[in-house]
Amino acid sequence: MRDRAVADFRIATGHGCLFKYLNMIGISQSPVCKLCNSDEEKDAIHLARCSALSSGSMWSRYYEARHKM
Repeated sequence: MRDRAVADFRIATGHGCLFKYLNMIGISQSPVCKLCNSDEEKDAIHLARCSALSSGSMWSRYYEARHKM
């Protein structure tokens, strides 16, 4: 339950493993998604449709993306 709340908070605020956020704070060189090689910024909207992720819910997709990084 706590994992889901943490993921929901990070998705809602745009923080966490989203490349757009990591780029903004200087950790990632690019905000685009490295998982599916698209030219889209990896934000919450892209997380919902990223072709490299197979999980159904947003919070499970968040943790799947985090695991694949």
